[in-house]
Amino acid sequence: MKKYLLITSLCLLGTSFLWGQSTWTGLGADDFWNTSGNWSPGTPGFNETAIFNGSAIPVDVNGVSKVGVSLDFQTAGWTISDIPGTGNLRIDGGISPYDINSVGSGVNTIAAKLTTTGSATISYNIGANNTLVLSGDNSLKKTSTITGSGTLVYNGPDQSPSYNQDYVMSGDVTILANNQIALGKSATFGNGTLGGTGRIGMLDGGSDYTFENSTIAPGGNGTFGAEIESLDFGLAGGQAGSILFGDNSTLAIQLGTTLGSNDLMTYESQRGNEGVKITGTNTTLALFGTTVEAGTYEIFTIFASAGGSDLEGTFDTVTFNGVAVDPSDITVTYAADSINVNVLTAIPEPGSLILLGFAGLALVIFRRRK
Repeated sequence: MKKYLLITSLCLLGTSFLWGQSTWTGLGADDFWNTSGNWSPGTPGFNETAIFNGSAIPVDVNGVSKVGVSLDFQTAGWTISDIPGTGNLRIDGGISPYDINSVGSGVNTIAAKLTTTGSATISYNIGANNTLVLSGDNSLKKTSTITGSGTLVYNGPDQSPSYNQDYVMSGDVTILANNQIALGKSATFGNGTLGGTGRIGMLDGGSDYTFENSTIAPGGNGTFGAEIESLDFGLAGGQAGSILFGDNSTLAIQLGTTLGSNDLMTYESQRGNEGVKITGTNTTLALFGTTVEAGTYEIFTIFASAGGSDLEGTFDTVTFNGVAVDPSDITVTYAADSINVNVLTAIPEPGSLILLGFAGLALVIFRRRK
C-alpha cells in the first residue's frame, strides 16, 4: 500500500509541475497567445510561468488580458506584442524564481502592457549579454528588484514600474530610462548603472535615491551632433526626493567634439528636499571623449524652485578616459546649481595631431622605399 501511495504522490507532483509552466511552441494556426496549440502542455493560467526558448517567433497577446503569469525568456530574439492594443499581461508571479527573467545573447522585447494586482514585489533578472526592452505601457507600480548583468530599457510612453514604491537594484545591470518614468518613491542602486535620455519622476515626500558602488551615466548612444543628451530627475508627485552619491559612486559624462555637445544630468530641486549630495568616499567624475574642443562644458545643473536645495560636495577623483586628469588640461568647477568641466587645451592637442601626421607620412615613405 505504501508503495502505491508513493507512486501516486510522485505522479501528482509531476502533474502539478506541468500545470505550473507552459512552453511556447508556436505550432498553432496563428501567433496568438490564447491559441492553445501554441503552448505545451497548454495556455498558461493563473500563477503559472510562460516559457520562451529555442528559436524566437512572434507572440501576439491579441487584445486579451492574461492574468497571473511570470515570463521566462530562456533565449533571445523574442517579441511579445499586442497588435490591437487593448490587452495586457498581468504579472502576478508563477513558479519561476523571477517574475520576469530574460537571458540569452541578444534582445527580448515586451511591447504589450504590463500590469499587476497581487504581487507586492516584481523581480527582474537580466542575464549577461541580454537586453530586455519594455516598449509598452508599464503599470506595475510595485516594489521592483533588479538582478543580473544585462541591460533593461524603458522605452514605453507610460512607465511606472514602481511609482510610489521602492526600486532596488543589486545586480550589475544597466538601466536606460528613455522616456518619462516614475521609478519609485525611493531607489537604491547597490551596483550597476542608471542612464538614458528620459526623465526620472521622483515621488513622495523627499525620499532618497541612493547610489553606492554604482554609476549615473546620462545620455544614450553618444552621437551628439550639436545636441545635449540629458537624463533628468524631477517631480512626479508630492515632493521630489534627494540624490545621494554614496561610497564608490560615479557620474559618467561623455564630452562631444564641440561645445554644447555632451551628456548632462539635471535635477529639479523642490521645497522640502535635500538636493544633490556627494557625500561618499571614493567618488568619481569619469569623463570620456575622443576629439574635444577647448572650452567650458556644463555637465550638471539644478533647476531650483522656492525653497529648493542645492548641490553639496565634490567628487574625490576626476578621470578622462580612465586616467586621472592633468589640471593643466582639465579642471572642474562646482557651484550651488551646477558642475562645469573646463577643457583648457583641445583634445587631442593640435601639436599632437601634427606629430601623428608626420609619423604617418614617415611610415608611408618608409614602406615605399622598401
